[in-house]
Amino acid sequence: MGGKPVMHVGLFWMEQWLKALSEANSPAGPAAAAPGSATGDEPTLEAEKARQLAARLEAELAELRAEGERAVAALDSRIAALAREVTDERAARTAVQAERDQANADLTDARRLSARLEAELAELRSEGTETIARHEVRIRDLARELAEKRDALDRSRQELTQAQATLAQVREAMIKAEAGLAERDTEIARLRQSVETAASSSATPAPVAADEPGGLEVHFRKPADWSEPVYLHFWNAEPPVRATAWPGVPMTPEGDGWYVHRLDGIGAASLVFNDGGPHKTGDLYRGRSGWLDADGRWSDRKPVRRR
Repeated sequence: MGGKPVMHVGLFWMEQWLKALSEANSPAGPAAAAPGSATGDEPTLEAEKARQLAARLEAELAELRAEGERAVAALDSRIAALAREVTDERAARTAVQAERDQANADLTDARRLSARLEAELAELRSEGTETIARHEVRIRDLARELAEKRDALDRSRQELTQAQATLAQVREAMIKAEAGLAERDTEIARLRQSVETAASSSATPAPVAADEPGGLEVHFRKPADWSEPVYLHFWNAEPPVRATAWPGVPMTPEGDGWYVHRLDGIGAASLVFNDGGPHKTGDLYRGRSGWLDADGRWSDRKPVRRR
């Protein structure tokens, strides 16, 4: 910040006084002495003192001028510093205002964003509520289905238990029936033998298996769709022996699809050939050894397979 230097008031009046004093002591100035003076040395002495005083005053004036210039320079420097501070303060205020404006703009954006987020959150809450409601309905449906399936499973278990009990009863009945059938077959054989004995009372009774006194030997050809091994189940034996438990005793393979088993000490018996599964023959009563082919025909000799 520039301008003309400001002169101190005391310096101004001192300069004016020195100027007047110099004019008074100069040769062109007023008369050195009045006409009635005692001697001519007094004006000279006064002038010398005045010159000394003027020199001293000029020196002081120069010093005061220098101090004034220094003060003015310091004042200018201070004014410049203050101007810079004012400029910096204005710049700072401008920056603060810009920051404030930016903060206000950011706050406005944040408020808009907050409003949008609140709207989205409300929408999400609504969707979440609907989703939870749907899931709760689905969970209730699944729980109901699970309860129904559990009830059905319990009923199935009860039915299975009843079926197992019924099966056990059926098995027991079958065992009793088989025992009854064995007793019936025994009774039938006894009655048959009694009838035969009565019909030929005049003849001498012949043994049941005169040609095989050691027992009954039966041969059986396994059909192609039967599995192995092949079993022989027999009961109603003569002489009476305990019937075999199903499926019977395993037969011995003798080649070419034939199987054999010997009933030692037995002259006649009811026979059933089977494979331990779904395949079996009908009830066969046999009183002598022989061969039973796969087509169900008995032979006293081993059949010859035709090629």
